[in-house]
Amino acid sequence: MNIKTLYAKLHRAICTESRLDYMGSVTIDQDWMDAAGLQDGQAMDVLNLDNGARLTTYAISGERGLGEICLNGAAAHRFEPGHKVILIAYCDLTLEEKEFFQPKVLLFDDHPPFEIDHQNQKLRWIKERPTYSLPEKETPATTYASLAKSSKKSESEQLLAKNWQLGCQLLWNQAEIVVGLSAFMRENHVKTVLDVSGGNGFPALELRRQGWDIAYNDYNAFMKGQVEAQIKGKDDFLASMPCTQLSWEQLDQAIAPSSYDMILCRGNSLPYATSWSVNQICEPEKAKVIIQKALEQFFQVLSPGGVLLVDKSSFESTGIYVVQKEGEVEGKDCHIHWVFVNDLDAELRRWDQYNTVEQQTTCLTVYSLLITEKMLCDWLTKAGFVSVCQTPIRGEDIYTVFTARKPVGETTVAKTSDYYNQQNAIYSEVWDAQGRICWGYYPPDKPELAFEEAGRKHVERMASMIALDAKSKALDVGCGNGVTAIWLAQNFGCQVVGIDPSPTNIEKATELASQAGITDKVTFICGTIQEGGFPDNEFTHIWSNAALSHIPEQERKANFTEMQRILGHQGTLIFDDSISPTGKVDDHAREWVYERLHFDKLYTIAEYVDLLASSGFEVEKVDDLTQHQQKSYEVLSQRAQAAGYSRLAKAYWESSKASGWGTLGWAIFLAKPQ
Repeated sequence: MNIKTLYAKLHRAICTESRLDYMGSVTIDQDWMDAAGLQDGQAMDVLNLDNGARLTTYAISGERGLGEICLNGAAAHRFEPGHKVILIAYCDLTLEEKEFFQPKVLLFDDHPPFEIDHQNQKLRWIKERPTYSLPEKETPATTYASLAKSSKKSESEQLLAKNWQLGCQLLWNQAEIVVGLSAFMRENHVKTVLDVSGGNGFPALELRRQGWDIAYNDYNAFMKGQVEAQIKGKDDFLASMPCTQLSWEQLDQAIAPSSYDMILCRGNSLPYATSWSVNQICEPEKAKVIIQKALEQFFQVLSPGGVLLVDKSSFESTGIYVVQKEGEVEGKDCHIHWVFVNDLDAELRRWDQYNTVEQQTTCLTVYSLLITEKMLCDWLTKAGFVSVCQTPIRGEDIYTVFTARKPVGETTVAKTSDYYNQQNAIYSEVWDAQGRICWGYYPPDKPELAFEEAGRKHVERMASMIALDAKSKALDVGCGNGVTAIWLAQNFGCQVVGIDPSPTNIEKATELASQAGITDKVTFICGTIQEGGFPDNEFTHIWSNAALSHIPEQERKANFTEMQRILGHQGTLIFDDSISPTGKVDDHAREWVYERLHFDKLYTIAEYVDLLASSGFEVEKVDDLTQHQQKSYEVLSQRAQAAGYSRLAKAYWESSKASGWGTLGWAIFLAKPQ
């Protein structure tokens, strides 16, 4: 059962203007809109205390600081400047929700002097706009008014800290989260961790107890004090946990660059960079600047190859979201009722906390920037991070977790991109005039097939393994100059998106698609798959030729996890790639394969299958083509020598030998999301 309930009220305010020529609505000072928790377009009743008129309209935001309440449209016939008014908004709540819900009420008791321009139907405040007070029972809520009146910042910080600790204990299975984080850190070879939003000490304290070298930081003095009290007098390792109270923009002033393998920023802390400790109203543009600076600081203190784990609210759309939970904490009956009000257009979020312990309720309001997934991923990329992706962590089922890595020096992707940019003209002359760069498949009945034809045969053979048609949408990862993507669209009528980190390749691919008259089916994007920002289940197929081994080893799982996310549940992943059949790397292979082509590691077939399985794929087929790679390099060596590229001819001949010795190989992998 739902009941219509008072949501917010502006009591005995003054009508400052009436505009008959406007479409309708009531315009309200933006400061008062925020204080009352009102949204643009929200339905309201307006009551006139001078003539008894009452009508229903909707609110729109006015300019901050003007003290404006303007009745627009037909309402102007019943309201005049100087009339005292009551503005009321309602909401629908269940009986359980109503028990803990506290409406926002602004009492306008004292009105400063004003004068009225009757000709223009407008009131002007002579010295200042009206001020308001809050009802006695609502004063704990941190709204504009209570912020302005309260000088006891420490009290609000203590209340916030206690409320957050209560929420952590009720909402999360803390033991599961510690297990999940520990597994993630072991998998990513993490040794040193900085929790930049340590809060009440979870999970830093428990991870420290389990032997992890983790440091604590939080800008809330009360929370930091709580943590220090918990570790005082404990065993040496726990008691020695570094505890700091640094703002995120100041990290590099106290922490040396490249100090930590991992930065932990959980609990949806990032949006509150400007409004968490003092509960002030969030200014979106200011918040964006500070958050981006914070991410840059995280990047600085991370060691090369280090990982940032950051989470965010799963509620992104405009609306009202309610989270509530009850249970026993430290032997006391507790209940939390949290209301989140999102305004996507204004990029603002209000968090009303109603927390009850042994029937004693406290309330607090915190404002923050409303961060979307796209905003976060864009900022992380701008800060220099790579491999940005959603990452499931055991126990983390309240917020959405993202991870991102700091590159190890110049990224392998960048080096590879530069290498192929420099080699494009040579490849067109030696490999394929069209620019298709792949080894060839030599059928048993045609062992002397021309190299170009063998290359086309390989692409046709890969395509025959998957079901492409006009309803398909494929992503070609590492698309090069787009020849294969264009061929797929021409031969199967499917939509194809090609992505490649080389601007030179993308420029050429776009030109070729235009020449082929197929730009309605093929598009090209410069970047990596982590930078693509594709929606879930966007593609039916993902295709790649000899590209994925160029991704740094520590980033490959994140890339395959991203592929699994953007593939439909019935989608197909097919790719060919360099492998290491024996898993051995000798001096010959290091010189002629790894250093020349900028590989940091090549997987065996078994390692590749394991990687795919851990990334959410089930491998359906593996086709070892190493002997065809060996034949291809023999032919390429002869072609390079004939074209006058003796050094390249030598490199191809040595690569052919590596294929024969098992230190270099080639295979096709066909897989489906699990």
